[in-house]
Amino acid sequence: MSLARTLAALIAAASMVLAVGCAPGSDEPESQENLVSSDEALEVAFEAIDVRKTEAGPGLTVVKSRQAYRDFFGSEPPASVKFNKHWVLHYSLGVQSTGGFGTDIASIERTGSGSNKKLVVTTHDTFPGPLCTVTQALTNPQVAVRINKHNGTPVEQSADVETTDCSEENYCHKVRCANGYECDELQDACVPRACSPEIENDCGSTMVCMNQIRCITTPCPEMFRCVDPCGGLTYDGSCSSDASSVFWCDKGEILEYTCEQGTSCSVDANGYNDCL
Repeated sequence: MSLARTLAALIAAASMVLAVGCAPGSDEPESQENLVSSDEALEVAFEAIDVRKTEAGPGLTVVKSRQAYRDFFGSEPPASVKFNKHWVLHYSLGVQSTGGFGTDIASIERTGSGSNKKLVVTTHDTFPGPLCTVTQALTNPQVAVRINKHNGTPVEQSADVETTDCSEENYCHKVRCANGYECDELQDACVPRACSPEIENDCGSTMVCMNQIRCITTPCPEMFRCVDPCGGLTYDGSCSSDASSVFWCDKGEILEYTCEQGTSCSVDANGYNDCL
């Protein structure tokens, strides 16, 4: 075989090897930009649950058991929460001196891997700006959600804070009203929202749907709105000014008990006002 033909055969063989090495399905590693890192954040699904804690302090609380739920909320968990597969996350801004505050959970993500893995709960907090008209009453913005349990994974909070700019005309486009309220553009304020008495729990767990018009004619005019029938009084109760009686709200009704002789109203070990 001539030298030229030998060289041609070697070049052809080398070309075939290179072609096979670049063919689809080869074992050649993918480019780095196509690889997914194990540390990439993964979105965690969550579902809001309609529960509240009386005078909840500020911060994020992770509730991992039925007993922990009882201790924290003072009640049994809803049927939708099964602690063999769920956790409950509760976040509160604490007790605020006025209205205009609000909070929500924007997202929950699982980040990291191995010993560095964690859940990051991003909250969206709303604060009233200096020109905002707010209700002069104590408020306790809070939110609770249910997630699937993540054993051995620590939970951290990341806050996204927004201040409502009430200097703009579109006040209602900025403000977040509490549950049971809606924004009235004429008043630039949160007012009790319209509701239907035919829809069960249309106003949530702390308010009731009532007709706000006093009937002096027949048929009675109807204007049903969500209202707090106890005016802020809770089941924890409150003492009279002379501590001779205790008042509390139960199922939308204000109840009163006069303390017996030798007793007076004060706070018991469980945080309830009672005759002791």
